[in-house]
This record gives sequence, structure tokens and C-alpha cells, in this order.
Amino acid sequence: MEGYAEKLERKPKWPKELAKASWMAPLLGICANTFLRKANASPTITGILFFVLATMGLLMGLAALSRVPKYGREGVLAPSLIGIALSLLYVLVGTAAFMKGRASTTAVLMKREVALAKEKLPIDLGDGTVFVGLRYERPKTLIYDYEVTSQGEEAETDWESWREELTRTSCTGWLAGLDDTEALLKFRYTIDGERLIELDIPASDCE
Repeated sequence: MEGYAEKLERKPKWPKELAKASWMAPLLGICANTFLRKANASPTITGILFFVLATMGLLMGLAALSRVPKYGREGVLAPSLIGIALSLLYVLVGTAAFMKGRASTTAVLMKREVALAKEKLPIDLGDGTVFVGLRYERPKTLIYDYEVTSQGEEAETDWESWREELTRTSCTGWLAGLDDTEALLKFRYTIDGERLIELDIPASDCE
């Protein structure tokens, strides 16, 4: 009859290796994230890499944990639980940091656009409207202000068609560069100081 020692020797090593890898993966993600940031890599790339490694750690931890009933707890249970806990924590923290960083990037780009526009305004567009202002509004909104002249008032404007044109140009231009579905552009038209119409172009319309 086969003894207990022989049975132990026949146990595969991969559950232990998988459990070990489960807590090493998120730690590797931290090291890679730190290195890439120092190398001025894209925050999107570092965030995705960190998320992938942490997710791999979680999956490997769960896979190792599922082998405990068959191969025993020794060298598998504790490392796999640590790996699962670390991976879950890092996935949550990394996701929150990625979303915050993305929002911050959008805000920075919008504020920069406002600063550049101030040097050029007002701009007579030659079609009865004057581009008079550009403002940033939290969290991710740019407000374009236009003044309609008396000449522009006389011409009938198909605002629905104009909104479609604004959506097309915005989605292939500024919003495409942002790559943020929560961004919003507002186009406000006034005449003699009174609001004429406001056209909202959310980035989600570009999908």
C-alpha cells in the first residue's frame, strides 16, 4: 500500500506556484507602474497594465484556492488568500486612480483651451455671429458663448441642423482628442444680452 509520504510526493507543485504568483502579480504591477511613471509613459498605458496584472493575480489566487480541497491547504491557502486580497484592493484603488487621473487630464486640457481662446477673442465669424467667450465649468464642461448680431437674427437658422453640424465637427475634432465620454460642450447663443438658445454636445453622442 502506498504510504502518506509517497502521496505527498505525488502532489503537483502548480497549485503552490499559482498561489505564489497570485500575490506576486499585483506587486509586479506596482513596480511596473512606478517605472513607467518615471519614464513619463502615458497614464492610460500604466493604468491598463496595472489593472491587467492585478486581475491576473486575482484569477490565479481563485484558481489556487479552488485546489485546496483536493491538494490540501499547506503552501496554497495562505498565499492564495493574500493574493486575492491584494489584487482586489489594487483593482479597486487602481480603477479609482485611473478615473480620477482621466478626469484631471480632461480638466487640464479644457482649461488650456480656455487660456488659448482668451488671446484671440472676440472673433467675428462672418455669418451674423461673434464668438465672444469660452469658459470651463466643473467637472468636464466647456461653454462656448456666441453673440448673434442683428444681421444674424434676420437670417432664419435651422437649429436642429446646426446642432447636427456641431456634433459632427466636435466629434471629429476636439472631443475626439479628449477621448472622454463624460466631456460636454455647450454652445450658448445670445442676442442683445438675452439667451437665444443653448446647444449641448455630450461626448457620448460621438459613440
